[in-house]
Amino acid sequence: MSTKTAIQKPSTAAVQLDASVIFKIANPTAGNGPVYGFTDTDADVLHISKAFAFPNSAQHENYDNFTKLKSNVRFTSDHAEAFKRAEDGVEFLGWYLTTKTAGRFLTTQLVDSLYHQTVKNSSTLLLVNNQFNTGNDLNLKAYRLNESFLKLYSNQEERFVTKNLQENKLNYDNLLVEVPVAVHSNSLASLSAARAPAHLATVAASANLVLNNKHESIGNAFDHLLDQIDDLNHDLNNFNYFQRNQTRETTKIKQWVKQQEAKGADTNWEKSGQFKLPYEPSRFENYVIGNSIRGTCADLYGECEAELLKASVVEKSL
Repeated sequence: MSTKTAIQKPSTAAVQLDASVIFKIANPTAGNGPVYGFTDTDADVLHISKAFAFPNSAQHENYDNFTKLKSNVRFTSDHAEAFKRAEDGVEFLGWYLTTKTAGRFLTTQLVDSLYHQTVKNSSTLLLVNNQFNTGNDLNLKAYRLNESFLKLYSNQEERFVTKNLQENKLNYDNLLVEVPVAVHSNSLASLSAARAPAHLATVAASANLVLNNKHESIGNAFDHLLDQIDDLNHDLNNFNYFQRNQTRETTKIKQWVKQQEAKGADTNWEKSGQFKLPYEPSRFENYVIGNSIRGTCADLYGECEAELLKASVVEKSL
Protein backbone atom coordinates (compact mmCIF):
# COMPACT_ATOMS: atom_id res chain seq x y z
CA MET A 1 0.00 0.00 0.00
CA SER A 2 1.44 3.35 -1.04
CA THR A 3 2.01 6.00 1.62
CA LYS A 4 2.75 8.77 -0.83
CA THR A 5 0.82 12.02 -0.35
CA ALA A 6 -0.62 13.53 -3.51
CA ILE A 7 0.70 17.05 -4.10
CA GLN A 8 -0.40 19.38 -6.86
CA LYS A 9 2.51 20.71 -8.89
CA PRO A 10 3.39 24.31 -7.86
CA SER A 11 2.55 26.60 -10.77
CA THR A 12 3.12 30.09 -9.35
CA ALA A 13 5.25 32.04 -11.81
CA ALA A 14 5.26 35.38 -9.98
CA VAL A 15 4.13 37.07 -6.77
CA GLN A 16 2.42 40.45 -6.69
CA LEU A 17 2.40 42.34 -3.40
CA ASP A 18 0.06 45.17 -2.53
CA ALA A 19 1.87 48.31 -1.42
CA SER A 20 0.27 48.02 2.02
CA VAL A 21 1.90 44.61 2.47
CA ILE A 22 5.29 46.06 1.53
CA PHE A 23 4.96 48.74 4.20
CA LYS A 24 3.88 46.14 6.75
CA ILE A 25 6.80 43.83 6.10
CA ALA A 26 9.41 46.56 5.55
CA ASN A 27 9.07 47.85 9.09
CA PRO A 28 12.22 46.88 11.06
CA THR A 29 9.97 45.60 13.86
CA ALA A 30 7.67 43.62 11.54
CA GLY A 31 8.58 40.26 13.08
CA ASN A 32 6.91 37.21 11.51
CA GLY A 33 3.35 36.48 10.48
CA PRO A 34 0.85 35.02 8.01
CA VAL A 35 0.06 36.42 4.56
CA TYR A 36 -3.25 36.22 2.72
CA GLY A 37 -4.37 36.74 -0.85
CA PHE A 38 -5.63 34.94 -3.92
CA THR A 39 -4.30 33.16 -6.99
CA ASP A 40 -4.80 34.28 -10.58
CA THR A 41 -4.83 30.80 -12.11
CA ASP A 42 -4.90 32.12 -15.68
CA ALA A 43 -1.66 34.05 -15.28
CA ASP A 44 -0.15 31.86 -12.51
CA VAL A 45 0.30 35.00 -10.41
CA LEU A 46 -0.10 34.97 -6.64
CA HIS A 47 -1.58 38.19 -5.25
CA ILE A 48 -0.67 38.97 -1.63
CA SER A 49 -3.04 41.61 -0.29
CA LYS A 50 -2.82 41.25 3.50
CA ALA A 51 -0.13 40.52 6.09
CA PHE A 52 -0.31 40.46 9.88
CA ALA A 53 2.42 40.18 12.49
CA PHE A 54 2.12 37.46 15.10
CA PRO A 55 1.67 38.91 18.61
CA ASN A 56 5.06 39.64 20.21
CA SER A 57 6.94 38.23 17.20
CA ALA A 58 9.04 41.39 16.89
CA GLN A 59 10.51 40.75 20.35
CA HIS A 60 11.35 37.11 19.65
CA GLU A 61 13.31 36.25 16.53
CA ASN A 62 12.11 32.65 16.77
CA TYR A 63 12.53 30.79 13.49
CA ASP A 64 12.44 27.34 15.03
CA ASN A 65 8.75 27.00 15.72
CA PHE A 66 6.89 30.26 15.02
CA THR A 67 4.72 28.46 12.44
CA LYS A 68 3.79 25.71 14.90
CA LEU A 69 3.06 27.67 18.09
CA LYS A 70 -0.55 27.04 19.09
CA SER A 71 -1.22 30.74 19.62
CA ASN A 72 0.13 31.55 16.15
CA VAL A 73 -1.83 28.73 14.51
CA ARG A 74 -5.01 30.03 16.15
CA PHE A 75 -4.11 33.61 15.12
CA THR A 76 -3.73 32.48 11.50
CA SER A 77 -6.95 30.46 11.37
CA ASP A 78 -8.98 33.20 13.11
CA HIS A 79 -8.02 35.71 10.43
CA ALA A 80 -8.74 33.20 7.66
CA GLU A 81 -12.18 32.50 9.12
CA ALA A 82 -12.90 36.23 9.43
CA PHE A 83 -12.06 36.77 5.76
CA LYS A 84 -14.24 33.80 4.82
CA ARG A 85 -17.23 35.16 6.75
CA ALA A 86 -16.73 38.57 5.16
CA GLU A 87 -16.55 36.90 1.73
CA ASP A 88 -13.36 38.82 1.11
CA GLY A 89 -12.12 36.25 -1.39
CA VAL A 90 -8.68 35.85 0.19
CA GLU A 91 -7.09 32.78 1.75
CA PHE A 92 -4.04 31.88 3.80
CA LEU A 93 -1.03 31.58 1.48
CA GLY A 94 1.98 31.22 3.76
CA TRP A 95 4.19 33.32 6.01
CA TYR A 96 6.59 36.21 5.99
CA LEU A 97 9.56 36.46 8.29
CA THR A 98 12.15 39.08 9.13
CA THR A 99 15.71 37.89 9.55
CA LYS A 100 18.68 39.78 10.95
CA THR A 101 20.97 36.78 11.27
CA ALA A 102 22.65 36.48 7.89
CA GLY A 103 20.46 33.96 6.11
CA ARG A 104 19.94 31.79 9.15
CA PHE A 105 16.20 31.29 8.95
CA LEU A 106 15.89 27.79 7.50
CA THR A 107 15.02 25.12 10.06
CA THR A 108 13.56 21.63 9.81
CA GLN A 109 10.39 22.81 11.57
CA LEU A 110 9.88 25.69 9.14
CA VAL A 111 10.44 23.36 6.18
CA ASP A 112 7.97 20.86 7.65
CA SER A 113 5.34 23.60 8.07
CA LEU A 114 5.86 24.77 4.48
CA TYR A 115 5.46 21.20 3.26
CA HIS A 116 2.21 20.51 5.12
CA GLN A 117 0.71 23.82 4.02
CA THR A 118 1.79 23.14 0.42
CA VAL A 119 -0.13 19.85 0.57
CA LYS A 120 -3.24 21.90 1.36
CA ASN A 121 -2.45 24.69 -1.10
CA SER A 122 0.22 24.32 -3.78
CA SER A 123 0.58 28.12 -3.95
CA THR A 124 2.08 28.29 -0.45
CA LEU A 125 5.14 30.52 -0.19
CA LEU A 126 7.56 32.13 2.24
CA LEU A 127 8.39 35.84 2.10
CA VAL A 128 11.78 36.66 3.60
CA ASN A 129 12.72 40.21 4.59
CA ASN A 130 16.50 39.98 4.92
CA GLN A 131 17.71 42.93 7.00
CA PHE A 132 21.31 41.78 7.31
CA ASN A 133 23.14 43.33 4.36
CA THR A 134 20.48 45.41 2.65
CA GLY A 135 22.23 48.73 3.09
CA ASN A 136 19.41 51.13 2.25
CA ASP A 137 17.29 48.78 0.15
CA LEU A 138 14.58 46.38 1.13
CA ASN A 139 15.78 42.86 0.39
CA LEU A 140 12.48 41.00 0.12
CA LYS A 141 12.29 37.65 -1.65
CA ALA A 142 9.60 35.03 -2.14
CA TYR A 143 10.32 31.31 -2.02
CA ARG A 144 8.49 28.02 -2.44
CA LEU A 145 9.71 24.50 -1.81
CA ASN A 146 11.50 22.61 -4.57
CA GLU A 147 9.11 20.25 -6.38
CA SER A 148 11.61 17.37 -6.23
CA PHE A 149 11.93 17.89 -2.48
CA LEU A 150 8.13 17.84 -2.10
CA LYS A 151 7.91 14.51 -3.93
CA LEU A 152 10.60 12.90 -1.79
CA TYR A 153 9.24 14.32 1.47
CA SER A 154 5.72 13.14 0.64
CA ASN A 155 6.74 9.52 0.01
CA GLN A 156 7.13 7.77 3.35
CA GLU A 157 8.36 4.63 1.61
CA GLU A 158 11.47 6.51 0.51
CA ARG A 159 13.94 8.15 2.83
CA PHE A 160 16.36 11.07 2.83
CA VAL A 161 19.37 8.93 2.09
CA THR A 162 22.27 9.76 -0.21
CA LYS A 163 20.96 7.70 -3.13
CA ASN A 164 17.52 9.34 -3.12
CA LEU A 165 18.98 12.84 -2.79
CA GLN A 166 21.23 12.21 -5.79
CA GLU A 167 18.44 10.71 -7.89
CA ASN A 168 16.22 13.73 -7.18
CA LYS A 169 19.14 16.14 -7.77
CA LEU A 170 18.73 17.75 -4.35
CA ASN A 171 21.73 19.60 -2.95
CA TYR A 172 22.74 22.42 -0.62
CA ASP A 173 21.54 25.06 -3.09
CA ASN A 174 18.02 24.08 -4.16
CA LEU A 175 15.73 23.43 -1.21
CA LEU A 176 13.94 26.73 -1.89
CA VAL A 177 12.98 28.06 -5.32
CA GLU A 178 12.86 31.84 -5.65
CA VAL A 179 9.73 33.34 -7.21
CA PRO A 180 9.87 36.83 -8.83
CA VAL A 181 8.22 39.60 -6.81
CA ALA A 182 6.41 42.67 -8.15
CA VAL A 183 4.57 45.49 -6.36
CA HIS A 184 0.99 46.52 -7.08
CA SER A 185 -0.01 50.20 -6.73
CA ASN A 186 3.61 51.30 -6.81
CA SER A 187 2.73 54.96 -7.41
CA LEU A 188 0.49 54.92 -4.35
CA ALA A 189 3.35 53.43 -2.35
CA SER A 190 5.67 56.22 -3.50
CA LEU A 191 3.17 58.86 -2.39
CA SER A 192 2.68 57.18 0.98
CA ALA A 193 6.42 56.79 1.49
CA ALA A 194 6.93 60.53 1.11
CA ARG A 195 4.70 61.04 4.14
CA ALA A 196 5.98 58.05 6.09
CA PRO A 197 8.14 58.13 9.25
CA ALA A 198 11.90 58.24 8.96
CA HIS A 199 12.33 54.48 8.81
CA LEU A 200 10.39 54.40 5.50
CA ALA A 201 11.89 56.99 3.19
CA THR A 202 11.00 56.32 -0.46
CA VAL A 203 9.81 53.67 -2.84
CA ALA A 204 11.84 53.58 -6.04
CA ALA A 205 10.44 52.57 -9.39
CA SER A 206 11.96 49.16 -8.83
CA ALA A 207 9.89 48.86 -5.65
CA ASN A 208 12.92 48.94 -3.34
CA LEU A 209 12.26 50.70 -0.04
CA VAL A 210 14.95 52.75 1.64
CA LEU A 211 15.31 51.61 5.22
CA ASN A 212 17.34 53.05 8.07
CA ASN A 213 17.61 49.74 9.86
CA LYS A 214 20.72 48.49 11.62
CA HIS A 215 21.92 44.97 10.98
CA GLU A 216 24.06 42.80 13.15
CA SER A 217 27.83 43.00 13.07
CA ILE A 218 29.97 40.90 10.76
CA GLY A 219 31.53 39.29 13.82
CA ASN A 220 28.16 38.05 15.06
CA ALA A 221 27.34 36.78 11.59
CA PHE A 222 30.49 34.68 11.58
CA ASP A 223 29.54 33.34 15.01
CA HIS A 224 26.22 32.20 13.54
CA LEU A 225 28.06 30.58 10.65
CA LEU A 226 30.32 28.69 13.04
CA ASP A 227 27.26 27.47 14.96
CA GLN A 228 25.77 26.16 11.72
CA ILE A 229 29.03 24.41 10.84
CA ASP A 230 29.03 22.79 14.29
CA ASP A 231 25.50 21.50 13.63
CA LEU A 232 26.59 20.19 10.25
CA ASN A 233 29.63 18.45 11.74
CA HIS A 234 27.46 16.81 14.39
CA ASP A 235 25.21 15.41 11.68
CA LEU A 236 28.23 14.30 9.64
CA ASN A 237 29.65 12.46 12.67
CA ASN A 238 26.47 10.38 12.82
CA PHE A 239 26.79 9.61 9.12
CA ASN A 240 30.48 8.72 9.47
CA TYR A 241 29.58 6.32 12.29
CA PHE A 242 27.11 4.63 9.93
CA GLN A 243 29.77 4.38 7.21
CA ARG A 244 32.28 2.77 9.58
CA ASN A 245 29.72 0.19 10.72
CA GLN A 246 28.71 -0.51 7.14
CA THR A 247 32.34 -1.01 6.08
CA ARG A 248 32.94 -3.34 9.02
CA GLU A 249 29.88 -5.47 8.27
CA THR A 250 30.60 -5.53 4.53
CA THR A 251 34.12 -6.82 5.20
CA LYS A 252 32.72 -9.59 7.41
CA ILE A 253 30.21 -10.55 4.72
CA LYS A 254 32.89 -10.76 2.02
CA GLN A 255 35.04 -12.99 4.22
CA TRP A 256 32.07 -15.23 5.01
CA VAL A 257 31.13 -15.52 1.32
CA LYS A 258 34.69 -16.61 0.44
CA GLN A 259 34.58 -19.27 3.15
CA GLN A 260 31.22 -20.53 1.89
CA GLU A 261 32.51 -20.66 -1.68
CA ALA A 262 35.49 -22.72 -0.53
CA LYS A 263 33.09 -25.16 1.12
CA GLY A 264 30.79 -25.19 -1.90
CA ALA A 265 27.94 -24.02 0.35
CA ASP A 266 25.19 -21.44 -0.10
CA THR A 267 26.64 -17.91 -0.26
CA ASN A 268 23.39 -16.01 0.35
CA TRP A 269 24.37 -14.02 3.43
CA GLU A 270 20.91 -12.48 3.82
CA LYS A 271 19.29 -15.88 4.32
CA SER A 272 21.99 -16.95 6.76
CA GLY A 273 20.73 -14.47 9.35
CA GLN A 274 24.27 -13.88 10.62
CA PHE A 275 24.67 -10.37 9.27
CA LYS A 276 22.65 -7.19 9.27
CA LEU A 277 23.78 -4.06 7.47
CA PRO A 278 23.07 -0.80 9.34
CA TYR A 279 20.41 1.57 8.03
CA GLU A 280 21.69 4.82 6.59
CA PRO A 281 20.53 7.72 8.80
CA SER A 282 18.30 10.40 7.31
CA ARG A 283 20.17 13.20 5.57
CA PHE A 284 17.22 15.58 5.98
CA GLU A 285 18.82 17.74 8.68
CA ASN A 286 22.09 17.73 6.75
CA TYR A 287 20.21 18.91 3.65
CA VAL A 288 18.46 21.75 5.48
CA ILE A 289 21.60 22.85 7.34
CA GLY A 290 23.58 22.85 4.09
CA ASN A 291 21.02 25.13 2.44
CA SER A 292 21.06 27.39 5.50
CA ILE A 293 24.87 27.66 5.44
CA ARG A 294 24.73 28.53 1.76
CA GLY A 295 22.36 31.41 2.55
CA THR A 296 24.57 32.66 5.37
CA CYS A 297 27.68 32.60 3.17
CA ALA A 298 25.85 34.43 0.38
CA ASP A 299 24.84 37.19 2.81
CA LEU A 300 28.34 37.46 4.24
CA TYR A 301 29.86 37.63 0.78
CA GLY A 302 27.40 40.34 -0.22
CA GLU A 303 28.31 42.34 2.86
CA CYS A 304 32.06 41.82 2.56
CA GLU A 305 32.44 41.94 -1.23
CA ALA A 306 33.37 45.63 -1.35
CA GLU A 307 35.96 45.24 1.40
CA LEU A 308 37.40 42.16 -0.28
CA LEU A 309 37.77 44.06 -3.55
CA LYS A 310 39.53 46.91 -1.76
CA ALA A 311 41.88 44.47 -0.04
CA SER A 312 42.63 42.79 -3.35
CA VAL A 313 43.47 46.11 -5.01
CA VAL A 314 45.74 47.10 -2.13
CA GLU A 315 47.49 43.73 -2.21
CA LYS A 316 48.15 43.98 -5.96
CA SER A 317 49.54 47.49 -5.57
CA LEU A 318 52.11 46.40 -2.98
